Amino acid sequence: VIGWFRMNATGSGELDTFGVSNIADGSVKNVIHRISSDLVTGATTVPFDDTPPLIGEGDEYMAVPFRPTNVNNKIKISSLVHISSSADQNSMVAALFQDATSQSLSASFIDGGAANEQNQISLDHTMEAGTVAITTFRIRVGGDGAATNSFNGDASARKYGGVVGSYIRVEEEESQLQ
Repeated sequence: VIGWFRMNATGSGELDTFGVSNIADGSVKNVIHRISSDLVTGATTVPFDDTPPLIGEGDEYMAVPFRPTNVNNKIKISSLVHISSSADQNSMVAALFQDATSQSLSASFIDGGAANEQNQISLDHTMEAGTVAITTFRIRVGGDGAATNSFNGDASARKYGGVVGSYIRVEEEESQLQ
């Protein structure tokens, strides 16, 4: 046996995949990959300025609980968000948060284009686990101006029958210091 794999369809447009691994080099210890194909709209803004996004800015579209196995291990978080804004030239920001910490761990943005133009924002972040307790990673997204933002859609409507999916992936890698 080289590891295990489980998939769980939540019934609400989300698919979770979990794995704890003892694969080949043994470096990947724990993975969760959540895909959301739900259409969700929001209108909370994120200032386009020189300050880190805060937990009350933007709308939360994805959250995933994760339990590291060793405090010294590395955690890699990656996300891809499909988003559109009802306003022209509305810069969009995706921000990563841990638990209820007020300041984002990482953020990525795209410059605004035409109204209701579908965009993708990718985000990657690496950190030390620092805990073996369950911690929740959250993705919040917002534009810098007043608008309705469509997560996994366009103009407040779902596109492509629900097969367009945004995701968040959290992966724990074994530290070489153990």
